[in-house]
Amino acid sequence: MNELELLEKLNESEYLARDYEIRIQIWSNEEEKKGFITEFEKINSEIEQITKELIEIEDKKYSSRAKSGMIEQLEQYITEINKAKPWLNLSRNQSTMLENELFSEIVRDLNYILSGKITGIHIPAYLQYTVEAKDSVSIPELTEYLRFEIQNLRKIENPNFIKLRNYRNEFVERIVGKFIE
Repeated sequence: MNELELLEKLNESEYLARDYEIRIQIWSNEEEKKGFITEFEKINSEIEQITKELIEIEDKKYSSRAKSGMIEQLEQYITEINKAKPWLNLSRNQSTMLENELFSEIVRDLNYILSGKITGIHIPAYLQYTVEAKDSVSIPELTEYLRFEIQNLRKIENPNFIKLRNYRNEFVERIVGKFIE
């Protein structure tokens, strides 16, 4: 199996594990619940094995491409947001009902790259700007933050999908801590 096949298998197994976890929490029939627990444990063992294989696989060309794609994606955000007039801020909700849609878009783009199905980089060309300080983020502040994240990505040596997923999880924590909380 190559990296993409292993990644797909890992994603499927993690989806099943979440499904069994929910069933275990809500199921009232104790006998069926025991079966779900057994399946959940089996799937978790499978997840551990696949994770190990993804880390140890020789040919990591797909995760190397994903790392490059993630860097390029963040660079695209920097390029696009800096096309705005200097007195503008970026809208957090990006004309949606979601309070922090801007940050969700960035994370979604990274998740897409981490899916291993890279067909190109999303160019965030239609970002919404505002003069209002309320519900917005400063362009220089976000630019500096994204440059910091690119440096973090570049520090990842011998990338694999597990390292990149861990990076993404930490990225989300940092972005929440810096811009959302």
